[in-house]
Amino acid sequence: PNLLIRGSSAGFRQTGACSAGNFNGDVSPFGGQPLYDIAFGSAQDDRVYVIAGDPTWTADTQLTSDMSDPDEQAAYAVFTVDLDVGTQERFGDYCGSAGDVLPTPDGAVATDDIVVSELFSGSDAALYVIPGRTTAGTSGVLTLLDGALTDEDELVVRLRPDIQGGGFGVIFNSADDVTGDGVPDVVIV
Repeated sequence: PNLLIRGSSAGFRQTGACSAGNFNGDVSPFGGQPLYDIAFGSAQDDRVYVIAGDPTWTADTQLTSDMSDPDEQAAYAVFTVDLDVGTQERFGDYCGSAGDVLPTPDGAVATDDIVVSELFSGSDAALYVIPGRTTAGTSGVLTLLDGALTDEDELVVRLRPDIQGGGFGVIFNSADDVTGDGVPDVVIV
């Protein structure tokens, strides 16, 4: 499909876009195969959007969606995550599918998770592993963990380096089960 996305700012260097795997755990009514989802970051806004895949989309599908409109977010079953820390952190510059690494918060079907970069965070960087969920059309807010925790803070795994700088979080990839424990792994370079 050709999906024109409106209502999000472009990041400073780029706006990350990636496969979100099967973030919401849904399947196609035409054969029962997983429906893969799309994620993109608006680093200028410190926000990541996950748009649910749609079994009716074809190569000829032409769509326009305004991500700032709650009705359109609901129509496209969009899940958003905001990093709300008071400064611009470039959350969402890079993203990728992680596979099913974390427990599904709503306890329903297994879902794929996403990895999202935050390249500033003061003077260091971080990667966030955000669990997939079946609750489409919802949102979450992340904080710096220095006050009251949000529901999303409780679900997300944050990966930070023990030293600052060095480009942590710029290159990462989900991998097959490298360790042999039956759970996909995230490789950080």
